[in-house]
Formats: sequence, structure tokens, C-alpha cells
Amino acid sequence: MAALCLACVPGCRGGGAGTIDQLVVVQYRYNLDEEHETARVYGLVRNTGEKRTPPADIIATLRGRSGSMKGQDRTELPPLCGGEERAFSLEFTSHGKTDHVEIQIVTRGEAIAGEEQPAEGEGGDDG
Repeated sequence: MAALCLACVPGCRGGGAGTIDQLVVVQYRYNLDEEHETARVYGLVRNTGEKRTPPADIIATLRGRSGSMKGQDRTELPPLCGGEERAFSLEFTSHGKTDHVEIQIVTRGEAIAGEEQPAEGEGGDDG
């Protein structure tokens, strides 16, 4: 009887834990305000699996034409049930001309290669 009651409780189904590999950024856009050196990144992430994902972080990195980092920020993503979607947004400082934005999803608190602010004087080039 107890098992039947638990099955009727709303929430994630699919038993067991999922992985962050199930999380996909299905859409995003970004806005660069060069006058105020501000970047805004908005997006939507979806759990494409059936199991609940662990907590994660979304990291947005601004890159210049040559690949140099022009800014970076992260935001927390709570666990998502299978098929669930969650909007995210970040606003942070942009250090120079940006060519594109990279978005990564990592385990909560995980450091990534190159996660740092641009060195002094690197923000003024064109890429």
C-alpha cells in the first residue's frame, strides 16, 4: 500500500538518478552592451532524459575572434525531472569585442579549464 501511495505522489518518475549529460541548452540568445561593457545571456535548458538530474551549473563564456576569453559567469541549475525545462539568465562584464558565446553545463561547483577573468589589458583588442 505504501508503494502505491508513493507512486501517486507528484514529482520525478523514472527511478534512480540521471546525469548532467541529459541536460541540453535548447535555445539561447545574448545581448552585448558595448557602451556599458555588459553582456546578457538568456536561455532555456531541458532535461532530455527520463531521470532526475543532479544539481548543475550553467557557464557562459564570451570569446573573441581569436578564441581569447572576454568574460565569463555561471548560474546554478536545480535538479530537473525528465522532460522538464528551466529558463536561465546571466548578466556580467564584457572585456572587449566578442565574436561568440560558449555555454557549458557542468556538475555544481566544478571548475573548468580557463575559468578566470581576462588579464589586465587583454580587453582592448578585436579578437
